Amino acid sequence: MTDEKKHSELLCFITDKRNILPFDSLVKICVDFYNEDEIFGARDLLDPLLSSRLPRRKSSDKLRATVEDIVKALQNPLVDLPTFYAVSMARLPPVDAKHCDMSAILMELQGLRREVRDFQKLQEEVSMLRQQLADMVKLRDEVDSLKQLSSCMVQPSVSSAADAAGSYRDATDTDATATDTSSFSSVARVLRSTGMKKTATKCVVGKATNNVRRSIDIFVSRLHPATDTDDIVSCVTDILPNMSVDDIGCTRLKSRYELLYSSFHVCVTVDAVNMKNTIEKLMSEESWPEGLLVRRYFKPKDGTRK
Repeated sequence: MTDEKKHSELLCFITDKRNILPFDSLVKICVDFYNEDEIFGARDLLDPLLSSRLPRRKSSDKLRATVEDIVKALQNPLVDLPTFYAVSMARLPPVDAKHCDMSAILMELQGLRREVRDFQKLQEEVSMLRQQLADMVKLRDEVDSLKQLSSCMVQPSVSSAADAAGSYRDATDTDATATDTSSFSSVARVLRSTGMKKTATKCVVGKATNNVRRSIDIFVSRLHPATDTDDIVSCVTDILPNMSVDDIGCTRLKSRYELLYSSFHVCVTVDAVNMKNTIEKLMSEESWPEGLLVRRYFKPKDGTRK
């Protein structure tokens, strides 16, 4: 068979089905489906390829006779024919499933099975990618939480202003200089009654020598989760070597992320005359291990911890 290609739907159909359909069935399908021009055009296309021209039928049954001549010529094994192809698939007549090329159907079925297996593998890969994406989103949320926690620890909070004010009050108290002890509400009432006129305040200097005990509250955080109160008390005694263990109170606080760090409230009781020096030692960054967060601790009036 030559490599030349010819266009004819009728010749393409006969060439494809000549070894599958019976002779009479093949002829009947072609006569019923193709018109006269297509049958005679296929005959004229086949004539130059044969050693002798096909006969021109003139009888009333000339279409059937012409198709029989074409089928006989195409079934001749001694004739070297080119490859025939169809331009319009609509001009290929449908045939019964019994007359189909089963080898072609099996090859197509095998191809479909391969595509289904490839699709299953693709689904598994997509599922893995989705799981990895979910893990990455979860990890990102955890990192964001840690960043937020770190920023809360590093940046000054609202209570820092109260800490600074409390430190200032404690430092003023150690100087033994008594200021106006009136509360803010009482001062406001006086200002409203006097028309915002400044009232004279009487200042006194204390001279008592009796031993007055004061408490210093410290907040310590960013500790290892396994740290206990004994470790904190031992650390405070190292900072204040002259301090008795009985004068050091330590309470573990509930941390927001208990698996990451722990926090403690340390209460140190000292004499009033030693309060300033003790605060300076406790609030010195050289006194505590690296990485710890230490600040003054102030209890709210209702007794709950901030």
